[in-house]
Amino acid sequence: MKVIKMPWLNNLLHTLFVIIASGIGFYFGNAFLGGLTMTIFYVGRELTQAEYKWIKKYGQGKRENMPWYGALYPSVWDTHSFWWNLTLPGIIVLVIGAVT
Repeated sequence: MKVIKMPWLNNLLHTLFVIIASGIGFYFGNAFLGGLTMTIFYVGRELTQAEYKWIKKYGQGKRENMPWYGALYPSVWDTHSFWWNLTLPGIIVLVIGAVT
């Protein structure tokens, strides 16, 4: 069996899930709230991953070395995390909220 690789799909997974959650929200009467719920989930997920990156890069592997704002350091964010996983789903949910 041949495996079909689609690397572009990996970049759009969070956006796709936000659109699906908006569709479910639309079915129940509020598309914006459905998409917003999924977007907030992804914000928390990306901030947590940024914390782990900060701990590995600056905190000598110990969480107690991290300041409260450690996840907001620009050096721990890459293009994939910031643009594809955080910003694009946020823009999509704002557009959905403006349209509905």
